[in-house]
Amino acid sequence: MTAYQIGVDEAGKGPVLGPMVAAAVRADPESYPPMSPIRRSSANRAASR
Repeated sequence: MTAYQIGVDEAGKGPVLGPMVAAAVRADPESYPPMSPIRRSSANRAASR
């Protein structure tokens, strides 16, 4: 069995209130160099976004 890393993100007001866009990526972890941990963008200060 092959282990994959999968990431999902969404943007929009939500499916009930208006348009929404979602994206997903599946990647073989051996095909890419190690990444540093990813923080939520909402946790960053507005000046650093």
